[in-house]
Amino acid sequence: MRKWDKLQYETTAVLNSFTDNVFIADTDLKLVWMNEAAEKLISKFTHHIKVSDPEELIGIDLTKMHGKETRFLRVMTKHELPYRATINIFDGYVADIVISNLETKEGNHYGYLLFWRDVTTEEKRKERDRALIEELSTPVLPSVLDNTLFVPLIGNFDENRMEHLKETVLHEVVRRGSDYLIFDMSGIRAMENNSMIAQFHNFNETVALTGVETYFVGFTRDLVKSFIAGGVKVESKSFPHYRQAVLHILKQEGLELQKAANKDKNKNRKNKSE
Repeated sequence: MRKWDKLQYETTAVLNSFTDNVFIADTDLKLVWMNEAAEKLISKFTHHIKVSDPEELIGIDLTKMHGKETRFLRVMTKHELPYRATINIFDGYVADIVISNLETKEGNHYGYLLFWRDVTTEEKRKERDRALIEELSTPVLPSVLDNTLFVPLIGNFDENRMEHLKETVLHEVVRRGSDYLIFDMSGIRAMENNSMIAQFHNFNETVALTGVETYFVGFTRDLVKSFIAGGVKVESKSFPHYRQAVLHILKQEGLELQKAANKDKNKNRKNKSE
């Protein structure tokens, strides 16, 4: 077991008992010690950091490993400690890190303690959850008409959701060969800013380039005000309710809805005339 002369044996034993990764650097930010868990971690990434053994890292300048333009160097230079962050390292490894000062009982600074906790699995689960939420919050649904898609928009829209909306809608329009697209705006609470409204307008124009006719239903008073404030004029036809948009599309297609009872009466009349 390696020892650092500023650490007592008992302290080293305690740090080696941790399942999380512990690194210690001196005041010049040179790595002087790591616990056994950290050694195992480094062993997985030796091909990235160009060493054959974790031991080779002892004495290395940590600023060279992190780079001079990283947040790590700025934090250490300005001494903004303790510092906490979640970082992505190699091969999708994600860690919660904490950097703290090491001081003697008299308050003399003699190094830094770097604590890394592996949260890769947790972050992957969060990413899956976020992707699922995005899918559920931006559904693209078939309607009663085979060539028409219905897109109910729900909640708040920021740049990420707007981008996801674009990708999802354009993919489904092409995949299904749709002719019409109905956006239901009644569930939108807010857009992040006027630029989001402009992006939505541009997206609508992009969809139109595919030959798809777009319609809007359920514009709330507040959303209309937001569009006006953003200087955006919606050229597509809009309706108060989804049913009215469907009826309009039926008319465009030369179709109409008819009650089943009326169909039976017409059929009986036709049979009698024959």
